[in-house]
Amino acid sequence: MKKVMTAGLMALSALAFPAAVHAQDSGFTWSYDSTYSLSQADATAAVGALGAVTLFPLVCACVLIIADIVIAILIYKNAKKNNVENPVLWLLLSLFLSWIGWLLYAFIGKKKTTGAPVSAAPKA
Repeated sequence: MKKVMTAGLMALSALAFPAAVHAQDSGFTWSYDSTYSLSQADATAAVGALGAVTLFPLVCACVLIIADIVIAILIYKNAKKNNVENPVLWLLLSLFLSWIGWLLYAFIGKKKTTGAPVSAAPKA
């Protein structure tokens, strides 16, 4: 493993060396002009655009998390109603694995019941 890492670092340094030599020979120097300033309207527009760009994904993520929690609770209630083994396990699987947990419950979980559903129990 150590030989592979050493060979990889040597290959990376071989790729970077010609660029470093070229940068020294070209006489390129970095410069920074600090005289540029934004107007109040430009700054306000930039902040507004940045707020809209960051707020939309945040709202979408919150909606998806809430939907995931609601569906996990519905799976737990369904598993408990149908006497599925370990409804808490299905709750946790559907919560942490999201749609993969939902598919597992749909194809595997519903088939492993411990008896008749509670609603189909004979009435005395």
